[in-house]
Amino acid sequence: MNQIPDDIFDSLEQDAKAPVKATNEEVKEIGFLVKRAIELKNELENIDAIRAKYAAELAGILEKDLPEAMDSAGSQLFQDKDSGKKVTVKDDIYASISKDNAPKAHAWLREHNHEDIIKNLITVPLNKGSDNVATEIVKTLHETFGVAAERTESVHASTLKAFCKEQLASGVEMPADLFGIFIRRVATIK
Repeated sequence: MNQIPDDIFDSLEQDAKAPVKATNEEVKEIGFLVKRAIELKNELENIDAIRAKYAAELAGILEKDLPEAMDSAGSQLFQDKDSGKKVTVKDDIYASISKDNAPKAHAWLREHNHEDIIKNLITVPLNKGSDNVATEIVKTLHETFGVAAERTESVHASTLKAFCKEQLASGVEMPADLFGIFIRRVATIK
């Protein structure tokens, strides 16, 4: 029977009341699995880093290099001979409401009769075992239980983008800084 090396045996967590009774093979298997898990974790981290690098390079090409090259050539459509893929460049609108701008942005939406795109979330903190209270609160929130509710408002990102696109297309002047609006040209390859 092989002797278990002290460093491997010592690495097994031991409970003083239940001593480890691992065989050499069990210790080797655990050691192998730990090493393999560490290798896989490292490989996944490397893949994530490579993915991030490629994603940044692709974004640079699609959002800067291709639009600039096509604008410089005076071309709005390009078809690649080798792949047959068509490239077009269009302006795309991006928008997001920062936490600091949310109260003013929501006020602007309400003042301009667009409150229907604001989502409301009401949070009511309850103790464990309060299922019956939760059901009743839906019916009679503050009057019956005196539970303080927390209200959070938001506008979903895709809803905001579509809304801003629609408003700008119809000539409505919107406060770009309040809604984080910016327009960039993006190439699309199909």
